[in-house]
Amino acid sequence: MMSEVDLSKKAQAGKFSRREKLESKKPQGQKEDWLQKFTIDLLHKKELEFIRITDDVWNWISWNAPAWVKLEMAENYGGWPDQLIFVKRGEYNLVLLLELKRKGRRPRTNQKEIAKQHNVKIAHTEEEITRIINDFVEYSKKKSVTFTYEQLIEVRDILDNPAVSVTPGLNQLIDKSLNIRECS
Repeated sequence: MMSEVDLSKKAQAGKFSRREKLESKKPQGQKEDWLQKFTIDLLHKKELEFIRITDDVWNWISWNAPAWVKLEMAENYGGWPDQLIFVKRGEYNLVLLLELKRKGRRPRTNQKEIAKQHNVKIAHTEEEITRIINDFVEYSKKKSVTFTYEQLIEVRDILDNPAVSVTPGLNQLIDKSLNIRECS
């Protein structure tokens, strides 16, 4: 391993190898495999279930699988996040989609598309990973949200504004809730 003095002498003389030049341009921060290990350790510690297709599997597929398998995997699984984390809630599971990236790295195009469609959380540091997972666990413990009759009327009035974009069916759900209250 080179000492700082040797490195500074090389820098002064401009005698960096090609590899050293490339290494110096890499983003700083934890490597992604370290972030993966940290995440897996944290998930085990919190006793959370998760699914992760390891890099070894992807590498094996890219080098050994027939072309049709590679194509099928790329079309169906390319872009999905590193971790799918589950918390049981009644008879269903809540799922956190977590993508890990080194600091300075951005998601690929197919990852960005999936992130938009499925609310994928992206973490670059151990602190972000911990915060996201803790928030997810806390969210999973919350009970369903309840509104008073007056709050529902306020929400309905806001949603009646044409400038407000509404999930299809939300107005009908609120109206149905108000009708139930009025009938009882």
